[in-house]
Amino acid sequence: QGDGFGELGLMYGTYRAATITAVTEVTCWVLDRESYRGILLNATIKKRDRYMEFLDKIPMLKSVEPYEKARIADVLEPLEVRAGDEIMKEGTEGDSFYFIESGEVQVSNKKAGNICVLKTGEYFG
Repeated sequence: QGDGFGELGLMYGTYRAATITAVTEVTCWVLDRESYRGILLNATIKKRDRYMEFLDKIPMLKSVEPYEKARIADVLEPLEVRAGDEIMKEGTEGDSFYFIESGEVQVSNKKAGNICVLKTGEYFG
């Protein structure tokens, strides 16, 4: 069971990839392409601005050009983690890089035990 379909066609102006047929009486809310794209673009710009403001505070990224920083901002995905949950595990392949937007994480390994605590604006990967 899905809850949405067809947004790519709406965004990119491509032909529909499926036919939608009412199985029961249906009431739909309709949003035209220009409105949909405008809303998405506005949301993307707001997200980028918020992420750029955060990235500007990270010392490691001070020398990164604004265009490159914007590209980073565009691909960042939020990850919410509960206290006590592992984000990375010692011995696993490194395939992601993390910037701490809020909260604290404990860095530890089997040999040294607890190494340090990283906080807002710090990073690991």
